[in-house]
Amino acid sequence: MTATLNNSARHCEADSIYQNYCFGDGVQVADQDGWEYTTPGDVWTRKVYVETEDSEASQKLNFTIRFGTGDAPEAYAIDSKGNIWGTQE
Repeated sequence: MTATLNNSARHCEADSIYQNYCFGDGVQVADQDGWEYTTPGDVWTRKVYVETEDSEASQKLNFTIRFGTGDAPEAYAIDSKGNIWGTQE
């Protein structure tokens, strides 16, 4: 039961962090997949597809949130070349 509550709380927090993440100037989220995590659920990831003003094709990013013990969660979006996109608000 506790694990379910923790995952439920983390799901809400992950959604909030994602909604407030700034992917960069001129970058729009076109689509995203659902959350994925493994037990114990300290790292949550989702695929995010973004479009930029200067490109017709969308870019696939891996959006990751790392939940620490007592620390604020760390969030980042990274592309296939290892480039970080945007900043956590």
